[in-house]
Amino acid sequence: VKSSFESATPGGGPPMTDEAIVSMVRKKLKDATLVSYSEIASCAERAGRHRLATMLLDLEENASDQVPLLLSMGEFELALRKSLESSHMDLIYLTLFHMERTMPPDDVRRVLHSEPQYAEAIHLLATFYIATHADSSKLDNIWHEVSSANHDVLTSFTERNTDEKLKKLKDAMAKYNSAKLPINAKLTEEHMELLMEQRKLDDKATGGPNVVYVGMSLSDTIRHLCMDAAREPKSLQVAAAIAKKFKVPEKRFYRVKIKALAETLQWDTLHKKTPPCGFKAFAIACLHQGEKGQAESYASRITQPDEKFDTLVHLQMWTAALDMAVKLKDPDKLSSVRNNCPLPDIHAQIDHAAQQLGFI
Repeated sequence: VKSSFESATPGGGPPMTDEAIVSMVRKKLKDATLVSYSEIASCAERAGRHRLATMLLDLEENASDQVPLLLSMGEFELALRKSLESSHMDLIYLTLFHMERTMPPDDVRRVLHSEPQYAEAIHLLATFYIATHADSSKLDNIWHEVSSANHDVLTSFTERNTDEKLKKLKDAMAKYNSAKLPINAKLTEEHMELLMEQRKLDDKATGGPNVVYVGMSLSDTIRHLCMDAAREPKSLQVAAAIAKKFKVPEKRFYRVKIKALAETLQWDTLHKKTPPCGFKAFAIACLHQGEKGQAESYASRITQPDEKFDTLVHLQMWTAALDMAVKLKDPDKLSSVRNNCPLPDIHAQIDHAAQQLGFI
C-alpha cells in the first residue's frame, strides 16, 4: 500500500485515482488492527498525494493521531472540525494556537466564523484570552464587532482607571456604529458622558472624602448629591443639572430626591416645594426613617382620594383609612382595611359600617 503511493501505478498498471487507493486501503486495513489510517496518510503526504492523505485521515477514528497530521498538512479547518468533534480540549487548543501562529489574523477570523459549529472554539479561545489578560486586539481578531463591543463595555466596569474606562467605551461606541447599532452606540456615549461628569465631581471632592462618584449609576449619583446637600446645599442644584442633562423624568428625579432627603433628615428642604410625584412618596420616605409624625403630616396633604387611602393604609392609619372608606361608601376600601388591619376593634367598626351602608 505504501509503495503504491510513490509509484501511483501498483503492479505496473495505469495510475490509481485517490478514490481507488482509499477503497483499496480500507479493504486491506479491514482486519489490520495494528495499522492506523494516520500512518498510511502520512506516507501519502510524503509521496505528494495531499488530497489522498486528507481522504485517508478522514477515516481515522483516533483524533490524537488525526489532528496533528492535519495541521502539518495545512488542513486547518478539517483539523478544527475533528478536534471539536472529539471534545478533546488539548487538541482543540493545539489546533487554535497552531492556527494563530501560522495564519494571518483575518484568515483565522474567517475560518472561525465560517461554520456555526465553530462557536465553541471562539468561546474557548476568547475565554483563554480573557483569563490570561491577552492584548485586546486578539479578542477583536476572533470576535464579531458586536461581541467585541459588548466585551469592551463589560470590562470597562471592572477597570479602575477612569481614562481606561473611557477608552474602552469609546472603542465600543465605534464598533456599535460600525455594526449599525445606533441605539447601543448612543447609550455607550451617554455612559461616557456620565463618567466624565462623575470624574468632575470626584475631582472637586463634591461628596466628601468617602464618596467616589465614578462607577455609580445615574440614580445613585443623583441620590448621593441630594444626600450631600445636608453638608453642601449647592449639591441639590448639581443634582438637578445632571438630571436635566441626562433627561431624567421629573417624577423619577423627585422620587430619588425625596428618598435621599428623608434618609439624611433634611425635613426643611422637603417642605420647600410641592413635588410633581405627589405627597405619597414623601410620606412613605418619612415612614421608612421612623418619622411617622412627618409621614402623617404629608398624608394629610394628599388630595387624590385613591392615593390618599393607599397612603393611609401603608402608614397603618387604620381609623383614618376606615373613615375615608365610609365617607366614599366604597366596599372594596372597607375590605382592604379589614384585610390589612390586625386590630379586632377596627374589624368590629368595619362590620358595623358595612351593615349601615347595606353592604352585608
